Amino acid sequence: MLVMDNKMSARLAALMFAVLLIASGCSDEEESLLTPRTVDNIPDSSLLFPDTPEQLMANFQTIYETMDVDEYRLILDPAFETILQDATLDDFPGVGITLDVAEENHLHERMFLGEPLQDANGELLPAIFQFTMARFQPVVDWGESLPSDPIPNTLSAMYDVEILVGRGQEFSSLMVRGSIRFYVTTAEGRLNGEPKTYYRLVGQLDLTQDNKAVWLTPWGSLKAWFH
Repeated sequence: MLVMDNKMSARLAALMFAVLLIASGCSDEEESLLTPRTVDNIPDSSLLFPDTPEQLMANFQTIYETMDVDEYRLILDPAFETILQDATLDDFPGVGITLDVAEENHLHERMFLGEPLQDANGELLPAIFQFTMARFQPVVDWGESLPSDPIPNTLSAMYDVEILVGRGQEFSSLMVRGSIRFYVTTAEGRLNGEPKTYYRLVGQLDLTQDNKAVWLTPWGSLKAWFH
């Protein structure tokens, strides 16, 4: 038990150190999350224009249901990161405490492929054929995250989720259930020659449940399999 406490303490210390760096030494970066980033041209998308956080999250849901990796890339801010939980760090010690935008793009290419792959240990990684968002709804309204938050000074909201992950008839389906805190920021540019402001994802904090006995899989662990 003491060993587990030490591991958890070390991870908490690492995360808090990162937060302190952001809070005390990166004021310009903090301001950039509050102030719209400028892009030359807003990328074309087949989804509805994300001019609100709610529409962005509706697009997020559609992207998983259609397993569209190209659209997934478009909704991510360059500073995006997923903050993993201890259960994921225990099962995937080589992944690190966060997933950045390059890692997210890479793993979603694999996860949305719909074909069996090999994991980092060379073992069979069953294909995912379907994501079913049985529940995907905000618990509270969008509000500004605090300076002490892992991703500070930007809009965030907690979502209650239940996501069924179908892996065909040969393998049991997985379930992601619990809470995910989403963080969004704005960008501005031109779309068809007109100036527009839109929302992008800048982070996720995984708070979903872990219970392997009933196939409950943390959100971050599902991603880490395809890392």
